[in-house]
Amino acid sequence: MVCVVFAAEELQSLKSHWQNTPQIWDQIDDPCGAPWVGVTCTNSRITSLSVLNPSSCKNFIHFRKLPSMSLAGNLRDRIGGLTELRSFHFNRNQLSGFIPPVLFSSDMMLIHVRLNRNALSGEVPKNPNNLTNLKELNLANNELAGPLPDLTKMDSLSYLFKDLSNNSFFSSESSEWFSSLPSLTTLVIENGSLQGTLTPKVFSFPNIQQVLLRNNAFNGTFDLDDSFSPQLQLVDLRNNQISAVTLSADYKNKLILVGNPVCTGLPNVSFCQP
Repeated sequence: MVCVVFAAEELQSLKSHWQNTPQIWDQIDDPCGAPWVGVTCTNSRITSLSVLNPSSCKNFIHFRKLPSMSLAGNLRDRIGGLTELRSFHFNRNQLSGFIPPVLFSSDMMLIHVRLNRNALSGEVPKNPNNLTNLKELNLANNELAGPLPDLTKMDSLSYLFKDLSNNSFFSSESSEWFSSLPSLTTLVIENGSLQGTLTPKVFSFPNIQQVLLRNNAFNGTFDLDDSFSPQLQLVDLRNNQISAVTLSADYKNKLILVGNPVCTGLPNVSFCQP
């Protein structure tokens, strides 16, 4: 079975700019032929790139047979030619340089993007909301800078993990898209400069389970009213600037506000306990 020539050429072009690629990638010309390690093809089209190193394989059982890659180099604009991709898993490698905007082109069909734990730099492209079918976006632990991207219209997004540690995003108010992601189950934006009052709507998405926003600069009153989702299990807002709390009596699950001014006068309240 031979890959669509266009897609095969695009991946081969990208490979020429990377180091530490698997040996089999040099032995076989057709990525769908053997296929290449980390490459999944459907009907001769490349639909998934999954390149992880062993330390993360334990978290993704279906990738447990992938070898250590420590893939180094840059993502290139040619990645935009792989329009059939559904999964783009290059977490825990050594990729550097910018994230090319073509990765978020409306021509792409991506569902999962995992680029966490690399050395990517520059601004996050402004167009991730072109990927209206995207369910997972993980950009944690890179060297990214600039403003947070607009994620409005991403109605399918269920898992957003953007640990801002080791990045230098601009300080900003919590964006409008915070309250416009109806499919969200997990929101993790930690170690950043987000500020302002957190809207209660974040906690009312029907499927939301975890909201982890620690080590930011949210302030004012934290309001968890009766509209919170019955799926909500954990809210972690430690080390922000929250000065008051309005808490629904019906919420019985985990809430962490340690390190906020509100806990100065309420040291014995459960949500202020370390």
